Amino acid sequence: MSATTGGEPSATHLPAPVPLHRGNLFLVGLPGAGKSTLGRQLARRLHKLFVDADAELERRLGVSIPTIFEIEGEAGFRDREEATLAELTVLEGVVLSTGGGVVLRPANRARLKENGTVIYLHAEPSTLWGRIRHSRNRPLLQTADPMGRLAELYAQRDALYRATADHVVESERGEVMRLAGPLLAGQSVRNAVVITNDIVATHWLPPVRQSLAEAGVSAETVLVPDGEAHKNWTTLHDVLTRLLELRAERGTVVVALGGGVVGDIAGFAAAIYQRGVPLVQIPTTLLAQVDSSVGGKTGVNHPLGKNMIGAFYQPRAVLIDTDCLRTLPDRELAAGLAEVIKYGPIRDPTFFAWLEDRMGALVGRDPQALAQAIRTSCRIKAEIVGADEREQGERALLNFGHTFGHAIENGLGYGAWLHGEAVATGMVIAAEVSQRLGRIDAGAEERLRMLVTRAGLPVAAPALGFERWKALMGRDKKVVAGAIRYVLLDALGRASLSADVPDSILRDVLP
Repeated sequence: MSATTGGEPSATHLPAPVPLHRGNLFLVGLPGAGKSTLGRQLARRLHKLFVDADAELERRLGVSIPTIFEIEGEAGFRDREEATLAELTVLEGVVLSTGGGVVLRPANRARLKENGTVIYLHAEPSTLWGRIRHSRNRPLLQTADPMGRLAELYAQRDALYRATADHVVESERGEVMRLAGPLLAGQSVRNAVVITNDIVATHWLPPVRQSLAEAGVSAETVLVPDGEAHKNWTTLHDVLTRLLELRAERGTVVVALGGGVVGDIAGFAAAIYQRGVPLVQIPTTLLAQVDSSVGGKTGVNHPLGKNMIGAFYQPRAVLIDTDCLRTLPDRELAAGLAEVIKYGPIRDPTFFAWLEDRMGALVGRDPQALAQAIRTSCRIKAEIVGADEREQGERALLNFGHTFGHAIENGLGYGAWLHGEAVATGMVIAAEVSQRLGRIDAGAEERLRMLVTRAGLPVAAPALGFERWKALMGRDKKVVAGAIRYVLLDALGRASLSADVPDSILRDVLP
């Protein structure tokens, strides 16, 4: 999985072929160009070692780069940077992300050109500033006019980057989509069907199709209606019909380009068409990036229950780019934050505390905060799914808030509340039940409620009536032997399943 910082691309389309001198690839560019994020992804694709020069320097000295600047000044930092680079560039088989000022010294430029293929990730200062404006780890930008200073650095270094680089790549919007072509071409794929909706297609379909075409992959597009109300048999039937009409074969790759609804429908179609065809997920919403695209759950809703019909079907790859979040409405972003919040209470108290500290930045779409939230969420989910792929035990904890949330969605009619909104309220209900059972104290419950509120999500459940609540929850997938199993908190950071919740408590909690 790869996530990026805001507009920063998590991947890009390199000129093909790109012969690597000594098997090394060196990335240069200004802060915010995406060197570290892209470097990690390319290293995985090329089966090479990734090295971040700045991170390596900090590791060796045991202090941060801002501290080095403070103690030794820029000249002292450049001396240490040059010494570190001299050691790193003589390695073989590495993808190296360099510091933004590495090209200032002729010796560094010479070492880069002599020992590897150099790629300059270029972006205009305005684009770069949009990505790093909230960063506090850029010593040269800690001025009264950081945007102006960034423009000065661009004017000073752009020519040096270009003179050093073997290739210049535009580090702009939608570049992660261009990974689709090389990814599939590398697996000898020649045909693909991109499943998306018209809203997503407006923003992100062109770079995906261009990438596929450049890689020699013939692609067709199938559009599905937007919204949870259309995640049903009718839409699935239409998708399968189009696959048949297009004569899709077992080697045809289904590419799910969109949010959770698109990913679930496309994934289920891929799972059952000709008993299974390859699937690639390209999630474009925060909720899909941190939850629905990861883990292999696919399916559709039924009038009697949400996600009750589906299959476990793992994608060949998941491509994540937080740049997609720039076009996401505020309400959809908040809905995605609900699934991010979920991981803290059930698994990671440190992450929960981090979310409390950074929620303002996440709501404000701070690129670094979003990237960290996505990485951590996917890491936690991968750990849980890796231990229990088919949800026979621990994986059910990922449904924290979902039993109550699914009841809200079904009870109000799919689409009235967004999935994340319903889950957010469901988490608050589950925390209140946990508190009333004596599992957690009132302080823990209040912390969760406040975090959900700060994310711009609802905390008050709709009045469905107790009997209606019980009937709707009775159709939940976690029902065993007729008993509803609730995901409850034992502490912030630890959850468990319980079927022992008295109706008296539920009556007090559920409106």
